[in-house]
Amino acid sequence: MKKIWSELNEEGRFKLQLMLGVFLVLLLIAMVLPQAWIFAAVAPIVMFFWFKSALHEKLKDKIFGELGFTKFFNKNILDDYKIGKENYSSWIGYQGVVDGQAFKIIPFSVTRGSGKNKSTYGFIGVEFETQKIHASVQIFDKKNPLTPIFKFQNQLESNEFHRYFKVYSSEPEDPFHFLDPDSMHDLMSLRKAYNYPINMESFANRIFIYVRSYDLEKEFKRILTFVEILNGTVSADKLGDYRKAIDGFVRNQLKIFQILDYKLATKEKKEAGA
Repeated sequence: MKKIWSELNEEGRFKLQLMLGVFLVLLLIAMVLPQAWIFAAVAPIVMFFWFKSALHEKLKDKIFGELGFTKFFNKNILDDYKIGKENYSSWIGYQGVVDGQAFKIIPFSVTRGSGKNKSTYGFIGVEFETQKIHASVQIFDKKNPLTPIFKFQNQLESNEFHRYFKVYSSEPEDPFHFLDPDSMHDLMSLRKAYNYPINMESFANRIFIYVRSYDLEKEFKRILTFVEILNGTVSADKLGDYRKAIDGFVRNQLKIFQILDYKLATKEKKEAGA
């Protein structure tokens, strides 16, 4: 404990004292109200994970900024997608260019149920704008907890593809225009290589590819230490690890988009349509 205290900065020591103070106050309350011991045990843990989450957001903002992304705000950010029919929460995104390809990164969460059955799922998606309008299709990883909205569930030619994915559309023939055998094969290969659920939805001239936030953030778990989380800052090498994780995530989503063989909308085309 003495070693940890010596490594903490002023902010870190304040946070540690605050956690211990809350624990002791709730412990004293528990002497009068025995049920309060649960809060005494849980409160410092909740506070620690809140500090951790705040540092994650701070570092992600910094790295996205270094990668050339800027924040944008839109309270109806996902309304055009069928995902938007869920009880979603998102109004902040990042937009930028990687390898000459412009796209948006949109973190969001979906809350389902109420009371004891209430669950919230965190996701992060990448939206691409294409030159042509294409069919409206949802590709759900079988581990996706959300509800498909489209009318038809489609059975494509590849049984192996359906081991990983379910496909939904408003018209039964639409997925056959959206996914060819090569695309299905490549999507399966990436799903196996990444080892996390991949989901996709198309709307008009946009394609949205999303995964669970956890599958990005788990890459950070090995990076941050207890002391860094309390201090609210990391060393340059740790910041480099964050950058690699985020850059790797972005490039993974680019690979998924590229297998669909759609051309991105050019700047000139966007301005002409504005």
